[in-house]
Amino acid sequence: PSSLGASLGASGGAPGGASGGASGVSCGGTFFCPTCNRHVDLSGQRELLVVTCSPSTCPLPSAAAEADEVAACCARRGLVEALHGCTADLLRSRLLALPTRRLLFSGHADAPWPDRDGGLTKTLGFTAADGKLEAVDPADVASLLGLAHRASGGALELVFLNGCRSEQLGAAVCSAGIAAVVCWRTLAEDGAARLLAHAFFEALGSVGAAGGSEAYRRAFEHAKNAVRLATRRGSIAGLPCNVPKYELRKPGERSSQPTQPPPIAAGIPVLLCDGIAIT
Repeated sequence: PSSLGASLGASGGAPGGASGGASGVSCGGTFFCPTCNRHVDLSGQRELLVVTCSPSTCPLPSAAAEADEVAACCARRGLVEALHGCTADLLRSRLLALPTRRLLFSGHADAPWPDRDGGLTKTLGFTAADGKLEAVDPADVASLLGLAHRASGGALELVFLNGCRSEQLGAAVCSAGIAAVVCWRTLAEDGAARLLAHAFFEALGSVGAAGGSEAYRRAFEHAKNAVRLATRRGSIAGLPCNVPKYELRKPGERSSQPTQPPPIAAGIPVLLCDGIAIT
């Protein structure tokens, strides 16, 4: 998603405005999933909560499509809820309403936050009820997510912060008790970020159904490969052919690839797990 620095939903959305848009029907203790064409029991836990925020301050045109793609590929594994537009308090209430195993946030993650005491300097860009940007203290975001993990009575084990320069916040989320966090060390190219998220959750269907650090490591490697293997028309040594579209490098750095055109700088995704940062 672009830098700010330079659905399958349940009932009870945000009041008015752009926040809390969702699809699906809640009925008593079940939720009707239109993708699966069946009712899912709400008495257990939510497999995945997808939150997309595209505030009018700096909209992200592909955020909703990313959410729908990820929700669709995960829908048959359990209850999936997608919120198109979300305030921080709506996220709190949804996590409180039902134990949630995995969370994907797709949006801006580098909204500036004044560094007063050597703390966090960037926060998530939520969407207020009127569609404009909402920013809250990043320490409160980390605390909110930490309160949803298993030791606090929840089920949250994975958070995917699919937004630019989210590693600092991701580390704080890990410190709050979340076992694994996927985030970005650098700016993230929109198309590559969308592809990374879809491929990661797609891979979890094969290698990570049971969860755990090894499953998340393997899904992360599959996701990086999906970004590297995406191609577009170009040439190499004068021969017309499909060539790599993306390269996992910091935007602004020169490509190491010999193709024309050179690959787009996707950014550097990071998996924080078991106390180490994996790139």
